[in-house]
Amino acid sequence: MLKRLPSFSGKPLLYLVVTPLGNLSDIPERTREVLSSSTAIYSEDTRNAAKLLSHLSIKGKKLYSIRSQNEREEAPKAIARLLQEGGVISYMSDAGHPCLSDPGLALVREAIVNDVAVSIVPATSAALSAYCLSGIESPRFYFQGFLPLKGKERASSIAAMKDRKEATIVYEAANRVLKTMQDIAEQVGPDREISLSREISKLHEETIHGTVGDFLLLEEGEIRGEIAFVVAGNPNDGKKREIDLDAFMRDNLELGKAAVKKAVDELGVARKEAYSAYLRAREN
Repeated sequence: MLKRLPSFSGKPLLYLVVTPLGNLSDIPERTREVLSSSTAIYSEDTRNAAKLLSHLSIKGKKLYSIRSQNEREEAPKAIARLLQEGGVISYMSDAGHPCLSDPGLALVREAIVNDVAVSIVPATSAALSAYCLSGIESPRFYFQGFLPLKGKERASSIAAMKDRKEATIVYEAANRVLKTMQDIAEQVGPDREISLSREISKLHEETIHGTVGDFLLLEEGEIRGEIAFVVAGNPNDGKKREIDLDAFMRDNLELGKAAVKKAVDELGVARKEAYSAYLRAREN
């Protein structure tokens, strides 16, 4: 059954407010209007929210914190408060786009469950900005966000970039950039094109273009700030991926259906794709 939640019906409303990546001059006028009309404002860090409100000359707002560590517990409280008090509340992450590698999703889901409409004050995000700045030819992209820090999940996420046709957008901490480039070089190859954008919209904004191998020549600590980078997709048409997967499955067919899990873990392919290859190998 469809659940239709019109945003501007006069009922309680949750706004997602996209905040500037760095330069406060990027704030659109509508952001000021929405925050001024909000009965309460939720954010990752109330101190950062207070600075932004001060810049906009907005005073007297109730500020609450919803972070990745507590959003599952705090989201129901926030929506319950909205339903009780009515009006409008807003949520903004510290810099950038709620729900894109930032908190906010739990709040949105809680709102939908309780028939509360959600609207958004759009602006930019580091992912979309880095994609536009990259110059990498890819009509579509895959948003990875932050990679898993270790283990098979990290390995499979990176391995999946090898054959993915779409460009992959990755967020990374400055102190982990070289380690991540090393991992990409090992599993994807040193010749894959990469564009790295840092400090988008800030004073030291810079976009660096090159190959994975080029980035490995940088010194530790040379890349600083908030980082998003784009890994070019595989220019092959996907047939090679199928051939390689079929070969892998033939080599591991003695494992039975366990070969499917091995392909998912080691090659980073989807389970459905791996199972289809398993069936092809078993029939031949």
